[in-house]
Amino acid sequence: MGGAHSVSAARWMVGVMASVVLAFLIATVASQELEGAVADRAGDLVGNAMPSVEMMSTARGHLHRFERALERADDDPTNAELIAEAEDARHDLEVALAQYAQLPYFTGEQPLAARVTTTLAQLDGDRGGHANLAALRRDIAHVDQAMQGVVNFDADMGERIGREIERTRGEAKGAVALLDAFSVALALSAVVLALRQLRRAARERALEVEAQKRR
Repeated sequence: MGGAHSVSAARWMVGVMASVVLAFLIATVASQELEGAVADRAGDLVGNAMPSVEMMSTARGHLHRFERALERADDDPTNAELIAEAEDARHDLEVALAQYAQLPYFTGEQPLAARVTTTLAQLDGDRGGHANLAALRRDIAHVDQAMQGVVNFDADMGERIGREIERTRGEAKGAVALLDAFSVALALSAVVLALRQLRRAARERALEVEAQKRR
């Protein structure tokens, strides 16, 4: 009977210890998976949303500089320096937009970027057709509105990603804490079983010694 108890206890010990190891492995894997998810979203925030806002905001600054240069050139159309200043601003605007275009688009962002391209093409067409300053200002306002739409979109995406990161971190902490608590509970169960087994073994040994003395 004592041997059967020992075998049963040993089986319980092996099962509990295996469960402890498995629980710790699951906790480790879950933690790594959640950390990977956070890292991916952080990459979207740092490597896409924020640079998109920066590049498009820079482009808007060059657009406003271009508008001011056009206004001065309109007052003095023979001033080559003012015309060159407008061309420089237009070139810098194109460079900023090209840098923005190298970044990946979020879902729903491409139509907004296409609107910037369309309104800018309209501006260049009217400028090449020697439209008056009032018409060019309207075109510039349309381009600026399109750019602002992209800035707002990417800023909203950055805020949304930030909230997702915070929520994922909270879920990760809760899940890992739960798994750790479960692992600790299993480990304590293994300790209790081990102590019970030691006590049972000690009692059985004492009974054997007593039996030997009686014999």
